[in-house]
Amino acid sequence: MSPKRKELNIQEITHLFEENQRIFDVSMDIVSQLAETRDEGSAHHITRIKAYMERLARRLAMDPKYATLIDEAYIDLIVKACPFHDIGKVNISNKILLKPGLLTEAEYEIMKEHSMIGVNSILGALKRFEISDPSHMTLQSTEHSKVQEFFKETLYIVRSHHEHYDGSGYPQGLKGDEIPLSARIMALIDVFDALTHHRIYKPAWTIEKAVEYIEMQSGYQFDPDCVAALMAELDEVRAIYQRYGDE
Repeated sequence: MSPKRKELNIQEITHLFEENQRIFDVSMDIVSQLAETRDEGSAHHITRIKAYMERLARRLAMDPKYATLIDEAYIDLIVKACPFHDIGKVNISNKILLKPGLLTEAEYEIMKEHSMIGVNSILGALKRFEISDPSHMTLQSTEHSKVQEFFKETLYIVRSHHEHYDGSGYPQGLKGDEIPLSARIMALIDVFDALTHHRIYKPAWTIEKAVEYIEMQSGYQFDPDCVAALMAELDEVRAIYQRYGDE
């Protein structure tokens, strides 16, 4: 094979890979957007949480404690994974999901099921494509490893973004570092975005009021490191909030 033909093949392969990656990214975005429409969340919720996730992850990466974990590849993974956090809500009835008032205890127990519904839906899809549970598998193929890492972080976020740092959350009652880092970040930014935007059951809070609540919950509901990252990035977070606010 001539050097020119070899170069052309490399270009073709690169182009094909980029096209497939683009198709994957768009497909994932469509699925996550459809999941969000069930919850009557704000129009730009997904855009905001992706931006918040990136800002907080980059801030945490400055801490030596996280330097070996958080690199560009990790940030890319968790930003792509975070829109799926509430995908399990597609199986929760509108009567509960869109209830304008407080949920009863029984309704809240049903609502809490969405975390594991989401996990089981993802695991079911992986099984149909003959991809084992990423948390129990090591693959040799580079491409499979990328798929594995993406769905590992997605499962972490879907399963654990309602866990509390003090162990009082659900579904597993994990505490502290038992909760995957991506889920600890997601827990904070999901609450922050929910508090600062109108929902069918509540009016929007000001950023100041939301931040005050989050600081009060540092070490209880939220990881103190994530709270510190939010405070350090507050100007950027405020800019994201203003840029992608509800219309």
